[in-house]
Amino acid sequence: RRWQRGHLETIRHAYKPAEFGSQTISMLKSFYDQPAPMHLSALTRAMAARIANELGIATPLVCATQLARGGKRSDHLAEICRSLGCTKYLTPVGSRQYLEADQFSQRLNIQVEYQSFHPKPYKQPNSDAFLSHLSIIDVIANIGVEKSRDYVITGSA
Repeated sequence: RRWQRGHLETIRHAYKPAEFGSQTISMLKSFYDQPAPMHLSALTRAMAARIANELGIATPLVCATQLARGGKRSDHLAEICRSLGCTKYLTPVGSRQYLEADQFSQRLNIQVEYQSFHPKPYKQPNSDAFLSHLSIIDVIANIGVEKSRDYVITGSA
């Protein structure tokens, strides 16, 4: 539980001055009040599900380890996509090289879309210049849940 207190205090220190910092901290506090999960990934999944729900995002979250699919690199990804019946795959632009080298899209007949998110600046009270690509916690603490929904979709506050 010691790491939980430290983690929450770090979030509190970073986001208390933000316009919606107190509400964001309250939303996250419940995760730190519970017994520590065995793995950090369990905490991350629970937080992601809660934040998605708060933002009205209904996309199901699936843990790849629960699908029990084999393979390495794009073969593993292909097995996951097959098991979920995917027809489109959204991925960071950094994966382009290996997916194209492995002919991922052609082998599976799946449309691959490379994410290129260029967020517009929003006010961050602890910074003179806008720091992009921080966590969704930063977005929610600084512009609130309502505006965060639009920001995630459009990249604009």
